[in-house]
Amino acid sequence: MEFQAVVMAAGRGSRMTELTTGCPKCLLPVGNVPMIWYPLNLLKRNGFQEAIVIVPEMAKNEVSEARIDTKVDMKLDIVTIPSSEDWGTAESIRYIKDKIKVDVLIISCDLITDFELHQLADVYRTHSASLAMLLAPVSLSLVNAPAPGQKGKHKRVRDIVGIESHTGRLMFVNSEADFEENVPLRKFILTRHPVVQVHSDLMDAHLYLMSKWLVDYLVENENITTIKGELLPSVVKKQFYHSKTEGKNDITNMKASVTSVDPKKDIHSHKKTGEWYDLLSELSTRSNQWGSLDDCYHGDQVRCYGYIMKDGLCVRANTLGSYAEVNRLIPKIWDSVTGNSERPISASLSRSKSQGGDDSMIGEGTNIADKVTIKKSIIGNHCQLKEKVKLLNCVIMDHVTVEEGSTLQSCILCSNAFVGKGSELKDCIVGQQQRVMDLSKLSNDVILEIEKFIEI
Repeated sequence: MEFQAVVMAAGRGSRMTELTTGCPKCLLPVGNVPMIWYPLNLLKRNGFQEAIVIVPEMAKNEVSEARIDTKVDMKLDIVTIPSSEDWGTAESIRYIKDKIKVDVLIISCDLITDFELHQLADVYRTHSASLAMLLAPVSLSLVNAPAPGQKGKHKRVRDIVGIESHTGRLMFVNSEADFEENVPLRKFILTRHPVVQVHSDLMDAHLYLMSKWLVDYLVENENITTIKGELLPSVVKKQFYHSKTEGKNDITNMKASVTSVDPKKDIHSHKKTGEWYDLLSELSTRSNQWGSLDDCYHGDQVRCYGYIMKDGLCVRANTLGSYAEVNRLIPKIWDSVTGNSERPISASLSRSKSQGGDDSMIGEGTNIADKVTIKKSIIGNHCQLKEKVKLLNCVIMDHVTVEEGSTLQSCILCSNAFVGKGSELKDCIVGQQQRVMDLSKLSNDVILEIEKFIEI
């Protein structure tokens, strides 16, 4: 086993609490399957047979009942972290340190992509990297997607990424808020790496390949709480340090050895003479007369790389807007994202007087009455859509009832919600088990059971 896979699913969905108060974030439906199914399916398609899944203790029963393991045909080690603790991602990795025996692939539960993992693994192996991360162009359609229930736009937090053009070596990775007017870069670094591109339009996909010794480093440094905000910038910065007096716990001294590349290992059809390796060797030799890639490392024992995804889909369903938009896209992108042309078990429009198309998905056991119109919508399992209901750009979760004559546009209805007769809802969120009275006319409203937010 070359890599262990860890799926981070303990997040509370702080930017989409309107949906996660009644459902763990990782189980929110995207295209009528739980969100976490997508990264697990990605792992399965790329040869992984098992994975560690980190969830909050309070969600353990719900995750177990969802039987995700049977949906993806993988052996899952479900690890719970205390719900009373507000742990960051690095703290969660530290918590499972005894389970991690080799290098690790870390992936977020909200990542939906058709990326082939061997492309990142090729870079990781070629350079005997300490860490490699997936970067993708920001999708403005997703970033700017309107969020139901919100009248203002979600404020985008940009990352500033410096990356060596021809090798992918990371020079810095920080949030925009960490910089003032200028991006500082030490002179000796620019001397060694003179061609650095600075990007502000890339998304950190939260997919990392990480050396086992970095897990040990996290164990030794309990002050580090997050991977993205703390570990990643620290490791990228310290890869250029060479001082022998920085202390026994310094990151450059924690790395006991660099694992050699075995061309037979793979995720799972890797060849060392791939496109990336040939290009890196050619460019390095031409531009600096280096005889091998080793000479371009300048003795750096810690090396971090970023792979910029050029084609395909890579999104994170981590905000209300992106969650709603991904659901609308899923019917079109299902085949490429899942690698499977067979969609989840779904019902069809059973009556000739109802209208719907390939831009929608309808769950198992859902009953659709006469003269119902469904466009660009996801309808969950065991729902009831009465006569003359109209749905456009909606996400309807399981066991929802929409009474006759109601019109819903760009809405999210959580499980067991009820919408009364003749109602008109636009850009609204109806929480779990909440009711909308007959003839209601609502816009940009959020209907929740407020008491659930109150902690004593």
